[in-house]
Amino acid sequence: MKKKTPKDRPNRQTVSRAPPANQELAAERTGYRLRGLQGRLIDSIGSAIVTGQYEPGEYLPADRELCARYKASRPTIREVIRILEAKGLVQTRQKTGTCVNPSRLWSLVDPDVLGWFDVNTLSDDLLRDLVELRQIIEPSAAKFAAGRATLSDISGIEKAYEAMAAATTDMSSYARADAAFHLSIFAASHNALLWNLSHVVSGLLRLSFELSQETLNDSDNTVGGDLVGHRDVLEAISRGDGADAEAAMLKVVLNGKAALARRSRR
Repeated sequence: MKKKTPKDRPNRQTVSRAPPANQELAAERTGYRLRGLQGRLIDSIGSAIVTGQYEPGEYLPADRELCARYKASRPTIREVIRILEAKGLVQTRQKTGTCVNPSRLWSLVDPDVLGWFDVNTLSDDLLRDLVELRQIIEPSAAKFAAGRATLSDISGIEKAYEAMAAATTDMSSYARADAAFHLSIFAASHNALLWNLSHVVSGLLRLSFELSQETLNDSDNTVGGDLVGHRDVLEAISRGDGADAEAAMLKVVLNGKAALARRSRR
């Protein structure tokens, strides 16, 4: 099928329901930075909970001790606890203090909570769930992008792919470009809910990508093979072939599932 021309492609400059896909914009969705003293406290205490420094059922130090430890005011500490409570990490009990919740109550789709995990602190079951979520939503995003992407959108996806190709010897840079590639496709789907879902699952994407990168350069999961899969997605979107884009993206995501199986056997 021939590549769509500007005449063939629908004009979405005035009706776009999601931001244009470019690498810089998509990269903003790969993580949420907590700023200021309050942000640093949320990050420090939240990370300590997720990594097991505070176990479920254990109480956090009293407000007075947290104030002294972090050189923060009591209102600041209380606001930090309120935010952690909203993320499902803790609950405040009258007269007893702030207790760490069981992990099943944590908001696992919260980008901050997922940002405090790494692939070494996640169970295989949860990693499987993350890959399966991608399996559900990303092929559809690619299909919609094939039918709706503007030339500017496609240029953003191409730039992310080129960044991947230029970073095959630097897995950290490769993973960032990989995330930008996928998030650019979410934006190019021009579906506002999918775009906002991409923000919610940005932490899921990061963990899934980290998992995939762990096994890149193995004999059965090379960087070259990974690039070919992403190129197939890009080419299908560029020529407006929704079925091929959906199938190619599913194949890319299933490679992540295969990486999970390899990790489980280690």
